[in-house]
Amino acid sequence: MGSRWSLDFHLYDRASLERFTAKTGEDNSRQLKKAKQILRRVMEEELTPLQLEYMTRHYFGRESMTQIARDRGVNKSSVSRGIKNGRERIYRVLRYLDLRN
Repeated sequence: MGSRWSLDFHLYDRASLERFTAKTGEDNSRQLKKAKQILRRVMEEELTPLQLEYMTRHYFGRESMTQIARDRGVNKSSVSRGIKNGRERIYRVLRYLDLRN
């Protein structure tokens, strides 16, 4: 079973990068930059407008699902489902990419 990308904020934070570099003795800045570009493009091109909004606000804006739901006038479960479906859509696209090159 292959590893899955995490959309948590900790995926590409400085501490994680430093741990990776210390373990491998490599600087993966080129791969990191490429991965971020691909993730941004996949999100913009493959997600519905609502999925993109919910995921951007939750993962990058650090807003709670409750706050997003309140602002949009929807149930929290709708926001949660939108994020879950968006994440699954991203995983389906990204699993076909080889970011090692």
